[in-house]
Amino acid sequence: MGAATSEEHPTLSDAPHDERDGRVSASSEPRSPRGGGRWRTIRAEGLLAGLSSLVTGFVVSVTLRLWSAHLNVPLSMGGDVPLNLMFVRNMQSTGSALNTPLLGAPFGQDLAPWPALAGDSWHMLALRISSLFMSPAASMNIFYVLTFPTVAAFAYLGFRGLGLSRTFGVPLAVTYALLPYHFLRGESHLFLGSYFMAPMASLVAYWVYTGAVDFTRRPRSYSWREWCTIAIAVVLLGTGLYYAIFGIILISAAAVLRAITARSARPLASAAVVSVIVGAGLVVANLPTLLFQGVPGAEDAVAGRTYGATEYFGMKIVNLLLPPVYHRVPALAGLSSRTSDSLIPGEGTEALGILGVTGLVVITAALLVPRPEGGSGTGRRLRAFGGFAVISVLCATVAGLNGALAIFGLAQLRGWNRMSVYVAFFALAGLGIALGHLARAARARWRWAGSPMTAATASLLVLAIAVFDQTSPTLAPDYDSIATGWNADRAHFQQAEQEYGAGTAIFQLPLVRFPEGGTVGSMPYNDHLSGYVHSDLAWSFGGVKGQDNDWQATALQDGIAAAIPKLVAAGFEGIYVSRLAYPDGGAGVEAEIVSVLGPQVPLVSADSLRAIYDLRPYTSAIREKGVSLPTLDAVLRPVQVRFGAGFYEPESAAGTTWRWAQETAYASLVNPSNHDAKVAIRGSVIVRGADAEVTMTIGGGTHRLRVIDSTAQIDLIVTIPSGTTPLVLWTDGEQTTQYGEPRDLHQQVVGPTITTLG
Repeated sequence: MGAATSEEHPTLSDAPHDERDGRVSASSEPRSPRGGGRWRTIRAEGLLAGLSSLVTGFVVSVTLRLWSAHLNVPLSMGGDVPLNLMFVRNMQSTGSALNTPLLGAPFGQDLAPWPALAGDSWHMLALRISSLFMSPAASMNIFYVLTFPTVAAFAYLGFRGLGLSRTFGVPLAVTYALLPYHFLRGESHLFLGSYFMAPMASLVAYWVYTGAVDFTRRPRSYSWREWCTIAIAVVLLGTGLYYAIFGIILISAAAVLRAITARSARPLASAAVVSVIVGAGLVVANLPTLLFQGVPGAEDAVAGRTYGATEYFGMKIVNLLLPPVYHRVPALAGLSSRTSDSLIPGEGTEALGILGVTGLVVITAALLVPRPEGGSGTGRRLRAFGGFAVISVLCATVAGLNGALAIFGLAQLRGWNRMSVYVAFFALAGLGIALGHLARAARARWRWAGSPMTAATASLLVLAIAVFDQTSPTLAPDYDSIATGWNADRAHFQQAEQEYGAGTAIFQLPLVRFPEGGTVGSMPYNDHLSGYVHSDLAWSFGGVKGQDNDWQATALQDGIAAAIPKLVAAGFEGIYVSRLAYPDGGAGVEAEIVSVLGPQVPLVSADSLRAIYDLRPYTSAIREKGVSLPTLDAVLRPVQVRFGAGFYEPESAAGTTWRWAQETAYASLVNPSNHDAKVAIRGSVIVRGADAEVTMTIGGGTHRLRVIDSTAQIDLIVTIPSGTTPLVLWTDGEQTTQYGEPRDLHQQVVGPTITTLG
């Protein structure tokens, strides 16, 4: 790996600059080799970046035992793996990751309201290309495995740009690619494992901090650094929204610090150029969401991303320092488990590993320890890295500056713990610089310390520590077990497709809202997507909440037995039951289905956890009898209530769901049809106070609800015009006080349910 010394780049303190404008002078720029020497340098750096990739690929292959994996079976299941498979399958079937007619039946899926892929344009392009030749599972597997060597190659280039020697650049690049973060994200968080642009964004931040880039010059005067910065910005905008935003924050902070020190506004131009390129790219990529016109008053597709979520998913310093939960030394792995009872455990993926923690200590100490007059170039560089790490922690830590951003409306960007990859890069860079300094001191004292053998030994020692500390045999999945379950699911759903026919609509139970609907019972998250992954049937799950598919909750409000005629009217020919979701294994809900359909042997999966009931005999029977079905408008375009200011999020217990509300609470009744709808509104309002009054105002009419034993029953029949009608609920009842409850609780609203009468 060689013992060559690093190229020295100027830092904020040691770079000569023009006192008039703070610009780095030409004399401070390191001279690049000319002619053949330049190409030899580029070739050598490229080969070592490739070596970093090869070593990383070998370690990952051994760690994950990839020779036992099945190409067309995911390396893991659960979490967002079905979601990622959905994106790829969407692209295969329609050419777009955002649309498919086989989800959200009968309307089809349109993901425009949900900015799930904002910032992942280049990631999706890579998957789109691979999906032309491979299955969705194979495309995902190849993508995930390649993220490791890709991160290593770019980390090596980033470390070299920061001044690390080749001796330590290669092993630390491998260390960075093997972060616990990478393994713990896995295929569930497929794109988060592709953090290869974090080193590049960090390098740009350092260039801005040292004044090595200057965009106030004419383009023909740009150095290679300016052009590299532009290229980095273009790639950054499509390789992860979080990494792009975090990079902009660090680059902007670097520009402000440089501007203050140089007493010039010119450094701000560099941050502005990167921000404009990245921002414009994100806007263009997110145009479907920005231009989407959904149902008036509809719920936000990512509702629930609040200040509390930002705090929950904030970075925790203790998580940076503790060993990973899978550490091969049980005593060290157990340390992390001691934090499991935290009220805000977060995602727990921030562990830096022993080398990263050592580097973080080094750069933090360099920042905090008083420096002697003048100081060394190494010290100034370490202080710069320490400054970037501190800025990252201040922005991302629990209740840090991220909380302030959430308060001002940026709560959608909630996973700030993911900024740990920037902290890790600067920490490892600081460790590499410190080790290089020690190596130079050793060479000055002992001749043997300068030999290639010594350099190779030092490099291998760093690599060995990283592999021992950051990998573990427990990371290898049980591929055979995963393949068995995968193949059984595939056989079940393909059998269903053969029986029902491609494109047949199947209604799924239990009702799970999409996206981010969470788990129900023991049913895995996003498990309702399994049918789509394995068949060409059409499924009710997968329509974005708050849009057309919200009819499902209204149809099921009186139970599945009452909903079956509505499902038939909507064109469904089967009912799918995920038995894992029910405490009784689905016995109760299946009994309700059979009570309407009559005795029937459903199509059951090999593991008996899934069952599909056939609606076609029932449909034929009622049509022969001339039984009328509900109209499509009554089923698919029912009047719905949209809760607004004054209402809190729903809560439930013992089978009852309610919302707390303030003294005055506002909602809307939305009639998506193009004609008036006569509806019955039923529910109840629980208030405090013997003489409390409750009124409900709908449009221009006010209805006083009778309160008996602190409960006001809602039983109204009203006509709702097409469009949105305001609803106001008011009470003069006393506030409900509960210990530690900061909310203003005046009304406990059960329901209401809305039934179309004709």
